[in-house]
Amino acid sequence: MRFLRYPLLLAMALLLAGCGSPNTLMLGYEPAPMDVDCPGSVTVVRFQDSRDREAVGVKNDGSSIYSSKPVNEWVSRAFYDQFQKLGCTMAYQEEDYRPMTDYVVRGEVLDAWIKEESVTDYTSSLSMLVKVEKVGEGVVYEEKLNSSVERTVVPGSGKAAEILRETLTDLVRPVVHKVARDQRE
Repeated sequence: MRFLRYPLLLAMALLLAGCGSPNTLMLGYEPAPMDVDCPGSVTVVRFQDSRDREAVGVKNDGSSIYSSKPVNEWVSRAFYDQFQKLGCTMAYQEEDYRPMTDYVVRGEVLDAWIKEESVTDYTSSLSMLVKVEKVGEGVVYEEKLNSSVERTVVPGSGKAAEILRETLTDLVRPVVHKVARDQRE
């Protein structure tokens, strides 16, 4: 009977490791190929988090939804990953100090929110300021961006994170595309 104890404990540990809090989202970003080339080397400075709350949403029962990682890091890493997908030589800085690349991406997360209206209906919104600077030449892109998504889905876990990822994608890809296209012309 003793030989069954360790495999049973291992199975329980693996099962529990995959189960996070139902109110905690694993936010991610999936970079996609784009029809533009890298504009040069890029540094992404971790965006500031200027949101006025720690939660990233609310469930239909009124309980708060949180992110497993800082929202500003999630947004910053999305820009990093998307530029890297273009083939750019990348650098990431936690603090804003003298970058040694052609471009610097800085920003501020103003809002990130998802609301579970029902088990099948969600609304999400994301707002940020983004500034891209060409080192030695100044700002080449600066804009306040907003995106919102309303979605009806088949009930299941992970839907809120997917919808927030879609909301972020709506902002990141157009910025990267515009910067890459404008700098190659």
